[in-house]
Amino acid sequence: MRISARRLTLFISLACIPAGVWGQANLAPVQPAPAAQSTASLPAPQPLVDVNSLPVPKMSPQLARERSAALELAEAGSCDRAMPALQSFLASVPTDAAAQEELAMCIADQASAMTDPQSKTAALLRARQEFEKAQQLGDNSSLLQAMLVAIPADGQAPAIARSLIVNGLLTQANSAAAKGNDDLAQQYYFQALLLNPQLFDAALGIGNAYFHENKTLPAAAWFARAVQIDPTKEIAFRYWGDTLLKDHMLASARSKYIDAIICDPYDQKTWDGVNNFLKFANQGPTWHPIKPPEDVSTSNVTADGDIDATAPAPDNTDNPWTAYNAIRLQWSKTKFKQEYPNEPIYRHTLKEEDEALGTAARIAERNASGAIDGVPRPLTPDLAFLVRVYKAGLLDPFILVTNPDTDLMREYPAYKQAHRDLLVRYLNEIVIPPPPPGSR
Repeated sequence: MRISARRLTLFISLACIPAGVWGQANLAPVQPAPAAQSTASLPAPQPLVDVNSLPVPKMSPQLARERSAALELAEAGSCDRAMPALQSFLASVPTDAAAQEELAMCIADQASAMTDPQSKTAALLRARQEFEKAQQLGDNSSLLQAMLVAIPADGQAPAIARSLIVNGLLTQANSAAAKGNDDLAQQYYFQALLLNPQLFDAALGIGNAYFHENKTLPAAAWFARAVQIDPTKEIAFRYWGDTLLKDHMLASARSKYIDAIICDPYDQKTWDGVNNFLKFANQGPTWHPIKPPEDVSTSNVTADGDIDATAPAPDNTDNPWTAYNAIRLQWSKTKFKQEYPNEPIYRHTLKEEDEALGTAARIAERNASGAIDGVPRPLTPDLAFLVRVYKAGLLDPFILVTNPDTDLMREYPAYKQAHRDLLVRYLNEIVIPPPPPGSR
């Protein structure tokens, strides 16, 4: 049995999450109990049993029809009508664990809407008693365990420690998903989400299960929820893009792949989404890293890293890579210490690479126009691409996303926070070709 939206909403309300904030990204995750607080009163996690996997007691056809009708009313959220029907049925068949659990859920549902503290406490205590009856009948589902945690014995406040059950549920869910049992995995993920509505892995897992079932609309909704929970993880954006791509929504998928790359451009898996888009759109890549030649002379740079006044300055040479290497050598010898006096060890910086590649791009552009000696010179593919990026004002995003080394990668988080707009422009204008006309 899948966990219904009614049950999920009910648990969230009982967990004291304010109404109206479900779906927002800024909720604080539920924290484990402090180390100093005892959790000895919590029951040890038991093997999980789905209440619907328990044998249904023998009953007459008439009672079977009454049972089915009462359970349908409860699942639909019509607790006012379901409660008397369930109570009447349980009076005749008191050993039905599923009906007993639904009765407890209905009582808890009504309690969650009460505003009078005394009435609410009394109703929650009754709900807990009904859940305990279901447990005595063999119901050991994660939902029941979650509700017993959410409704303490005194009915006053939600219990603190939930991580024990959550960890067990995630283990069960991941195991089921690895075996290809998406339906069972989704059940466990839902139940884990009951305990912690901010559980990224659970929201992602639910979406993934729907995706494998080709139910793209709910899959996209759950990937969007995962993004709201943690917008720093690329996988939710990438899976969201895959879902949109499956629905032939190329423009929307492309947008999500851009978001994924901005999260983490250095994990190759992040680029799998872009490659899927390119294949789907029947287009090739429009970007490539640039590696300066290694055999370029830097004879105009002295041993101390200064520019030799008697030799052409880097910006005046006709070889872009001579200028590039000269500037890099100058930074490694003297300029880094001038720019970063508090750092004792040289490192390759964005400022240095921007100056070196920018100089190379200007020289290459002059070569192409014939401005140096009146003779236009064709550019290599690397230099032509560099000039294009430079003229677009996107040199820094290119350096950090497409052409970084380990030192430069360290500067990416701060750059992303300050210049996300330039990263979006670079990926949108330079890296990923536009979707076919008319794409959604």
